[in-house]
Amino acid sequence: MIQQKSGSALNDVTMKRRAVYTALQPFFDMKQVLEALWHWEDNYASDHKTSIRKFINEICVGDMKDKANAMYHNLMLNLQDRNIELDEDPYSLMLAYRGGKLQFAEPKSEKLLVLTPPMVVFNRLLQGFMEQLASIEHYYEFKVREYVGENVGEYSHELDLQQVNEIRVWMKYREGELEYNYNPKQMSRVLHLLYIAACEFFGPTVADKCLSQAVNAVERIPEARQFAPKQIL
Repeated sequence: MIQQKSGSALNDVTMKRRAVYTALQPFFDMKQVLEALWHWEDNYASDHKTSIRKFINEICVGDMKDKANAMYHNLMLNLQDRNIELDEDPYSLMLAYRGGKLQFAEPKSEKLLVLTPPMVVFNRLLQGFMEQLASIEHYYEFKVREYVGENVGEYSHELDLQQVNEIRVWMKYREGELEYNYNPKQMSRVLHLLYIAACEFFGPTVADKCLSQAVNAVERIPEARQFAPKQIL
């Protein structure tokens, strides 16, 4: 007979799982994150004397050893600071992965040494759209980015693994530029997901206005003469 966990114990297990999930994403691709989460779930989740350092050392092998200290401190911060916004519980995603229901595309793209005109347009359009939303309400702009980061994996049949991970990281920190090459259809999928999130948190009227302003601004940059932003709307 399986012993049922109390509500408080279950909440603690869930919180720790969310903390691990949030802490590992900047360092691993999604498949590696899910493997590490199952290692945590199978060996550490129910241990009240959990050794965080031991867990980190076990998942940081090879080239990842150099990142063990940063990963350890990131995880400890997530576990201890209740003001940190943790990602949603990944347990359903973990079950889908273990059940073989997730498909991870083989890497198909490499980072561009120099951004092409279409990628410059794509980056400026995403950045401009987010800046417009942030100028209205920073918290909801954060929620939009969070929504996209959590749901972009649904397009893994159209985006390769590196692109999905790159979008997740960019949406989390909104720093730098997307450096992998996206074709117009892939750009459109990402922008569409971003637009859906904006409609969810700001409403369609505001989403339409912000996107229109972003498009108008991008149309004025030199690269738009070679690749019009409306090609990905």
